[in-house]
Amino acid sequence: SLGGAKLELVVADHQMKPEVGIAQAERLIKQEKVAAILGGYMSSVIYTSSQVAEKYNIPYIVEGGTANNICERGFKYVFRAIPNSSRYAIDTMEAIKDLSKGGGKEVKRVGLLYEMTLYGKSAAEEIKKLAPKMGLEVVADLPYPPNTTDFTLSIGKLKAANPDVVVVYPYVTDAIMIVKTIKEMNFDKPVHGSGGFLDPSFIQGLGKMAEYTYHSAYMSKHMKLPGAVRFYENMMKKFGKMATSDAAYSYTAMYILREGLEKAGSLEGKKIREALAGLDIPRAPWAVCSISGVKFDEKGENVYARLATSQFLNGDWRVVWWPEVAAAKAVWSVPKWADRR
Repeated sequence: SLGGAKLELVVADHQMKPEVGIAQAERLIKQEKVAAILGGYMSSVIYTSSQVAEKYNIPYIVEGGTANNICERGFKYVFRAIPNSSRYAIDTMEAIKDLSKGGGKEVKRVGLLYEMTLYGKSAAEEIKKLAPKMGLEVVADLPYPPNTTDFTLSIGKLKAANPDVVVVYPYVTDAIMIVKTIKEMNFDKPVHGSGGFLDPSFIQGLGKMAEYTYHSAYMSKHMKLPGAVRFYENMMKKFGKMATSDAAYSYTAMYILREGLEKAGSLEGKKIREALAGLDIPRAPWAVCSISGVKFDEKGENVYARLATSQFLNGDWRVVWWPEVAAAKAVWSVPKWADRR
């Protein structure tokens, strides 16, 4: 509808600082004259930079941050492609209940360990609200400050609380240290992570120690979705490295923008915004992950965004839940550290 125009990506680095995110959003809009903004990655950066987009009537598609409050401000130009913290909590808890029941040791007690950023706190709050409704008890609620370098005390408290499963919301450096400490302290419980667990360096930093860990995922080449397999193969061919969930939802957000631009037939922010708000594609041909399509509710949340769960088995992440896309059987009763080779 735009005469075959090509999408041109203009990159801005927010340096993981909300105030820099504001400045970069201003630059993209005022100097680069962008038609839309994608990304943000960190909830705290998205929260501030999206205010700038709203001010100038520029559509902002969130492809990383999950904090609920990003889409709870009544904004009209902010759309989230991926699940928010509430959806994370629902799908994480449902996965844990289903997988533990299938594994013969149904979960009743949950331990929470999370970084005290907007991302970690938002996710943990949703888990704590949801757990009682699902017959689960949060027996350990352990926030930790950014840049923590020693998790011995936190893991000691987890062991003392004796949960049936540990749910972790870290960034990647924390995630590696947490799993190493869990091994050192012989804490033999299933660990369900997010955030940093998705980063390729998580596996590089842990090797075999990563085996049997779970993470909240969007995609893997080991899932019942042809698009995911093609995506993985194309990423390997082009970049020579494993496709991550981050890559999958960035790809998804770009295709959502493309759908909006095609429907709008214009680069005017208001028309793109109206087109995005009117999209309804439940099974998109470009779907490469558990975000099957696009339809935004009145808050700008994608109602077709779901969360799968992967487990690291035999040297790779394999989707074990949600049933529609699962391609492997989970190992819930994880071997004791002392018995692992």
